[in-house]
Amino acid sequence: MSSLDSNTTNAWVEIARERIALRQPLIDAQEASQATWEGWSEWKMFYGRALFLNSAPLAQVRDAFRDAAKGIERVFQMSYDPSSPHFLGNRADPTTVTDTTAIEGLNSSLIAGDFELAQRLARLVPAEPSDPSTPLELSCYTRGLQQLLLEKTSQAKSLLAKGLQKHKSGPPKKGYSRNYYTLMLALSGIVDASDTKFNEGLRQQAEFYRTLARGENADTPEEHFCDHLVALGNLGLSHGRKVTETTPYLPPALLLSTVPQPH
Repeated sequence: MSSLDSNTTNAWVEIARERIALRQPLIDAQEASQATWEGWSEWKMFYGRALFLNSAPLAQVRDAFRDAAKGIERVFQMSYDPSSPHFLGNRADPTTVTDTTAIEGLNSSLIAGDFELAQRLARLVPAEPSDPSTPLELSCYTRGLQQLLLEKTSQAKSLLAKGLQKHKSGPPKKGYSRNYYTLMLALSGIVDASDTKFNEGLRQQAEFYRTLARGENADTPEEHFCDHLVALGNLGLSHGRKVTETTPYLPPALLLSTVPQPH
């Protein structure tokens, strides 16, 4: 992990503000497409990470993630909520409502500590992925997370068991299957009320994430910050789990039961 300085973090904050501002006129005029809302939300997530690394107040950091989640909520309303004035019906863009986008929204809600928003978004996640080529691990994790947020523990447990069963002969070693295996393991620890399994899942996710931090996420805020770990940490804490795993990708200050410390 590279060291950080204020010039770098200030530059990240300014880049995010610029990218958000480019989309803001369409957002404010209620004329934004799903793709515009999705891009705006992704830059809000970038902004939240950058603010945290730039030592901004935690309330400001959480507000940025809350905005991101609300933007993704709008994207899903446009596809799946006929009662919404923003519903597009057959004109909706299925490429903007993938399982990975759903997870980004749910993660952002949980990082913000806004469980009501997380539940609203969870209700909009469809029973089947919009992309029929979605891997089993991704689909099972997405819907396992959805069902747990909706307090349907038995359904969540069944979905996670299905995904983990695929790798009963041994954990996958790399790629998307490794990523979602570790996330399913941590989430199943919450479902099963097992601190050991929960923290082992967090540990394995941090181990997997280290490769991303040194590779495609290098020289970005994501080199220093794993959304999955913070989101699952807060979700676990809300269900009585203890976060004992320590990793630089999981800032303790963002865990809801932790007294905010200088960072």
